[in-house]
This record gives sequence, C-alpha cells and structure tokens, in this order.
Amino acid sequence: MKNKNVPESRLATWVYSTACKHGDGAFRRLWRKLLLRVRNSWTRLVGDSCVVYRNDYLGEMVIPLSRPVGFIMEAFPYFGMNLERLAVVIGTKYKDLRAIDIGANIGDTARILVKGGCRNVLCLEGACEYLPYLYENCRGNDKIEIVPMFVSWHGGSSATVASGGTLRFEPGAGCANGGLGNMKPLSEILDRHNEFTAAHLLKIDTDGLDLEIIKANISWLSIGRPVIFFEYLPFYFKRHTKDAIEVLVMLARAGYRLALIYDKLGEYVTNIELDETEQKGWDVLSYFEANDDSIYADIAVFHADDSTLFDDLRNTELRRKAKTGLS
Repeated sequence: MKNKNVPESRLATWVYSTACKHGDGAFRRLWRKLLLRVRNSWTRLVGDSCVVYRNDYLGEMVIPLSRPVGFIMEAFPYFGMNLERLAVVIGTKYKDLRAIDIGANIGDTARILVKGGCRNVLCLEGACEYLPYLYENCRGNDKIEIVPMFVSWHGGSSATVASGGTLRFEPGAGCANGGLGNMKPLSEILDRHNEFTAAHLLKIDTDGLDLEIIKANISWLSIGRPVIFFEYLPFYFKRHTKDAIEVLVMLARAGYRLALIYDKLGEYVTNIELDETEQKGWDVLSYFEANDDSIYADIAVFHADDSTLFDDLRNTELRRKAKTGLS
C-alpha cells in the first residue's frame, strides 16, 4: 500500500503483524509477549507509528501501532461483523441504504458498512490524530464521504484524551463543548449533507458520549427514525450521563421499541423491549457495569415502524448461533 496521507514504519508493521499471530508452545507465547512489550515501549517512547495491517475480512488498512484491532480480529475472527449483518438486514427494506458513522476513527466501520451494502456512508471524525488514517483507508471509495468534524452535545467543558488508537472526551478542564473549531451539531452538519437527513442507519462509537449524542438529537431521531447502533460503555458514559435509563426512555417516547444487545465482540446476547414509563428490560444492562472498560455492549435499537427488521435480524442471529455453536 502506497500511503499518501500517513507514512508507514516497516519495522513497526513487522512488530505488529508478527505479534498478532497466535500459536501454541511456550516459545511462541514468550516471543509474542516480548513483541507486545516492544510495541508498548515503541508507542510510549517513539510515538504511535503507522503500520499496515492485512486481514481477509477488512483487506489492507493503515492503523496506529497502539490500536489493538489486529490482535482482536486474529483471536476473534467474527469481531465487528454484527454491524455488517445489521446493514444487510436493513438493506432488504431500504434499497438506497445510507448510514451515518459518528466516531468513524480510522475507517474500519465505514468499510464494514459498505460490505453490508450501504450505498453511501457519511463519516464524522474530528480527531486530527486519526483523520489521516481515515482518509487513507477510504481513499478511492466513492461510497464513503468524510467530514472532519466532531458532533457536539449538550455538555460542559471537556478535554480530549487519545489512547489505544482511539479518542475520548473527559469532563473537566479543556475546551468547552462547541468551542472547538471542528465541532458542530449533527443538524448543522446534515444541512450541508442533506442526502443523509433520511439516513436509515446511525452508528455511534465515541467512548462514552453515545448517549449524550442521542439525547442531543432526539428530535431528529423521532422524525428520521433510523436504526441506531451504539456502544453501551458505562465506565466512560457515566462521566457524562448521570442517568442512562432517562436517555433510553427518551428513545421509547420517540417511538423506538425494540433492541438487540451484543457483547463487546459482536456476538448476540439477547433482546429487550423499551418502555416509556418503566425500566422494563433494561435491568439486563446491569451486567455491563464494570470498574474498567473491559465490559461493554453494542446495542441496535429499532423504531416501531421497523419491527420487521428487528425480527429479521434476531432470526438471523439465532440461526447463526445454531450454525456456529456459539452460546
């Protein structure tokens, strides 16, 4: 891959790709452990170098050395494919499937959405650390459009923290929400990209701000009614959202009635119904409460108008479990 946006470190690529490989035996485990230490020291002392990662599913991508996606996909080959299955099912009803990807990062989920049949994907990413990767990984793909913007929310001042190949906002000292030059409300961004105002799928992955972004855009969601795919990560979102149930009830009042829950590897766990007045079904999410970011869920929420899509995806997941023996 000849990179126009980010220069590759071939040595870092070798360290990363070799460390990704799994194998049996004490020597192999010791060798991998040593390479992981080299990777961590490199990131700390030299910087987050660009590496080229090759995968049968995603193809060839440039990624930051610190991003663990390669290690995860080598250990769990089906990681992230639930988003593709979701897009495929939505596409059976909406042939001109358009998706909005908030927190597009390096473009891996945009590629997955295109594999799932999306006609167009609008990537929203404001982190200057990862924008060159996003542009490179989506270069030449006319189905993907990139907007170098953060999506604002109703909150106070925050500071950005980059770690492990991703970025999050931390409450406290920093730039006030909306004060960044590359941060705008979703509605304002869509005014300039109005073909996505009728998007059928909204994917959000912001390491803690997903619920705040949903809350800030509840009026648009109640009108547009896209399927919402977001990350439920209590360890981070509790720093911004005091009451997660309040946001989920807001979705129920906007007409969203059904949800599928996946674990952090993208494996189907269960489904729940949303209720406007009670916390019916949401107690299952207490399982994902943790003192760190090791446990979280992906949630796909469907408006009542798309209940047939919910049924289709649920049946797809159940058939897949039966076929693969996953439980």
